[in-house]
Amino acid sequence: MARSGKVRRRFTRSPAVAAAVPVRRRDAGGLEFLLVRTSNGARWTFPKGGIEPGEKAPAAAAREALEEAGVEGRVGRRPLGVYRYAPSRGGAGDVTAFLLRVRRDGLPAEPGRDPTWFGFEAARSRLTEGRDAGYGETMEGILRAAEQAAPRGDSGGPLA
Repeated sequence: MARSGKVRRRFTRSPAVAAAVPVRRRDAGGLEFLLVRTSNGARWTFPKGGIEPGEKAPAAAAREALEEAGVEGRVGRRPLGVYRYAPSRGGAGDVTAFLLRVRRDGLPAEPGRDPTWFGFEAARSRLTEGRDAGYGETMEGILRAAEQAAPRGDSGGPLA
């Protein structure tokens, strides 16, 4: 995580972990963000996972969104930012996050992941529960970057 708590915009050529930041337009305006439970069920996070050999980071993010959250959509080619996480098995790593404009929802998801849509404030709150303040600032930066990167739509549901 950047010392200032800001999202790092630098993109390494082959990140080890990619995340999808799935979004859709709300009927009342603004975005909703799809979060999933961590593998142990203790916290909320973005769908994320390792990049397979020969796979590009945006494709890995889209694959993880389908596997963990049961959504498909159009993934952005430019990263929203990079954040650090500490997996339950120890160590720490960088995650490169990509916008995913959801087109299909409700597909089978990984058991225990409980994919749930949240507005900005609720997503920020869930992502920061039980984590340090710097992580919370970074997650807020990722959410704000997603708001900026998402095309403006005129109705709820999938983004055009």
